[in-house]
Amino acid sequence: FKRLAFFVEKRGFLGRLAWDDEIASLHGWNAHDYRAAGLAAFFAAAEDAAFPLLPEELELRALLLDTGVLARQGGKIIAGTGAVISISRESEEYLRRRFMAHEGFHGIFFIDEDFRDFSRRRWEALSEPARRFILSYFDFQTYDINDTELMINELMAHVLQQDERVAGVYFVETLPNRMIARSPWRESALPAESRVNSRGARYWPGLERAFRTEAEAFSAYVGRRWGLSAGRVWRLSVKRR
Repeated sequence: FKRLAFFVEKRGFLGRLAWDDEIASLHGWNAHDYRAAGLAAFFAAAEDAAFPLLPEELELRALLLDTGVLARQGGKIIAGTGAVISISRESEEYLRRRFMAHEGFHGIFFIDEDFRDFSRRRWEALSEPARRFILSYFDFQTYDINDTELMINELMAHVLQQDERVAGVYFVETLPNRMIARSPWRESALPAESRVNSRGARYWPGLERAFRTEAEAFSAYVGRRWGLSAGRVWRLSVKRR
């Protein structure tokens, strides 16, 4: 999925087939989600350019054609219906759980128009300080922040990937500190006021209400529609003895 990630989402690589040595030292993602249109664009571009794909990329193409996510028309690859999601099995268990929630909600977003409309309304109602911060964070992550649909989709999934009760800490402390630790200049995208909590970590109270509200709104929505909740994209749990 790495080359696909750069082709579909990564700033500076959009719509371009990157060679292995060009992206070898760059981070892809530990989890992935792609709708049929993006997958079709990638594999059609590779065929048109006779670009040498890896065996696992060819295996993915065959799987997508077999399941109808991709199709052929006049010998050309076109979008079918659906999407694909994936998570890294090498990640720790708590991260796999979070990735599955994140990617699972992406999958629902791709196939459910009402969910997309709801997510779009939440994006449009986001406060200016919260929007400025989250766009800076997604830019830090090298997403294409000019793709509004991608930003809406990522905000939704980041909000829903963990229990709503910890969303405040995640958006008010974890993400801001992660961002400015590597890019100190991005602190300008954060509210002016910051505080230090009992654990000695900085946090930005000006963001707390906005993201707590988003977590509650998204969790209530997926609860009403599917019986799901923030941090849980499944209705059946299996406990190991």
